[in-house]
Amino acid sequence: MLCAGKCKGPKLIFRQLVLVRTAITLMVVTMLVALTVPVALAAKSNQNLDSIAVIIGNRDYADAVNVDFAINDAEAMKAFLIQKLGFREGNVVLLKNATGGKLAQWFGDENDPKGQLFDWVRKGRSNVFVFYSGHGAPDPRTKQSYLIPTDVDPERAGRGYSLALLQRNLEVVKKKIGNDRHVILMMDACFSGESGGGAIQKTSAGAYIPVMPKVSHKITRLSASAARQVANWDQKSRHGLLTSLFLKAVTGEADTDSHGNGDGRISWDEISSYLKSEVSYQARRNFGRDQSPQIGEGKDILWTLEPGQLKYRQKPVKPPPKPIAKKIDEEKAFQIAKSIATCEAYDAFIAKYPGGFLAGAARAACKKLKNQRTAVLTPPVRQPIPRQATGRQFSVYRNYDLYGGDYARSKKGKWISESDCQDICRERERCIAYTYNAKHGVCFLKDSIAGALKPWNGATSGILSSLRQPATQRRNTEQDTSQRRTQPSGRSGACGSGFSTYDNTDYRGNDIKGYRGSFSSCRRRCQNNVRCRGFSWIKKRAKHQCWLKYDMRSSSYKSSVISCVKR
Repeated sequence: MLCAGKCKGPKLIFRQLVLVRTAITLMVVTMLVALTVPVALAAKSNQNLDSIAVIIGNRDYADAVNVDFAINDAEAMKAFLIQKLGFREGNVVLLKNATGGKLAQWFGDENDPKGQLFDWVRKGRSNVFVFYSGHGAPDPRTKQSYLIPTDVDPERAGRGYSLALLQRNLEVVKKKIGNDRHVILMMDACFSGESGGGAIQKTSAGAYIPVMPKVSHKITRLSASAARQVANWDQKSRHGLLTSLFLKAVTGEADTDSHGNGDGRISWDEISSYLKSEVSYQARRNFGRDQSPQIGEGKDILWTLEPGQLKYRQKPVKPPPKPIAKKIDEEKAFQIAKSIATCEAYDAFIAKYPGGFLAGAARAACKKLKNQRTAVLTPPVRQPIPRQATGRQFSVYRNYDLYGGDYARSKKGKWISESDCQDICRERERCIAYTYNAKHGVCFLKDSIAGALKPWNGATSGILSSLRQPATQRRNTEQDTSQRRTQPSGRSGACGSGFSTYDNTDYRGNDIKGYRGSFSSCRRRCQNNVRCRGFSWIKKRAKHQCWLKYDMRSSSYKSSVISCVKR
């Protein structure tokens, strides 16, 4: 043989080619399987080492009934994320009784959507889980839905944290972490104005339909109930009903034959099927009312969980104190102070029962005693007789000029005041109106009303109250005798409900921020900003600028501007 044993035969070469082909085929199949398996939030695969969670439990409210189990809900969700999904404990932020400032700190605000949550997530490596248990309520004016921090009165829900703003800012976080990662927003709260502990707004539930923001395809949202329903509380488990059943679902019950496929993993579709069935059934059976959880899509969410029960401590609900014995003691002490009838006795009573139901009566009794003592010691003082308004009366229009009808004016170079101008017109029978120029101190007397009132900064016009008042672009009258100013109500018009419309009017200064965009986007930004009292929008197509205002006082005529003021 020419190869002397060093050459490989055809059979050996063919066998090696088959092995290489088999290895390449296995590699390709492995890659295809890896691409088709859903992205899993799995504890065992360490997918959540860089994931971030913000857990909020708002239990104690100053101006509303407490949410008894909110902190229990928050503690349980924290335990679930750490023990079952593999979140690192330092990456799970637990906020108890969060204020509006805390929510803005973590989620951002209208002007800056990048809060602390945005700073914590890693691009392509972090999943996000946001949980809220507490009160939610609609703004009575706009009907928009708000989360209620513990320092906000539900009657003024518009000062809470807007649910629409929260969704928009979470979409910014989603854009940073990428499409292969998830943002889940779960809320065990309702937005109907009621709660499991009773009503939190004077307006009865069902008076109007709260406006819930549309479910975004970028985030997965899970809320406890529909817009007009109540989120019930499970007294037995000491959790909100949604939280209680969610924990059961993710610890195995959602993977049973009736809802899942029994493969040992929990998919979002299995959770959704379980919650829609069980929450509705338990609410109707135990509370006699409807509760339908609203669940967004999460097709690629798949959880592989560690077996076993969650380990966490529940906060006991403090029972209300029994006030019967205390009430009797307080009544006896008040009667003793009343028999002594001195401020020292009432002050001693208030010091012992500062928050008692008779503390207000004790303060009022002491104040009455002080007033009686002052009336005895103080000699009577003769009150001056108020000066009665005489002569003809005028309706006064600030920052408006009455064009035409002049028959006389004050001398040039001789400065007179507005009151002098009005007195001169009142004394002359021919004069029925006047216009005073504050810049130059000049008075114009008029014997006819030839034109309409037009906006003019620094001008003040007065017209006899007995005459028919001319038309104005926006009413701004002031009666001279009572000095009362009537703020213009405007019209709904282009600004819609909740706003007064002032066309061809610009409010200068006091800007929060300027934007470039459509009129509807400008109106929406103002609605969702607590500081915004109104806005001015430039109608020119080349500009289309929006200026949000924190104060709407100084106005002027401008044909290319439309202004909207919150009512």
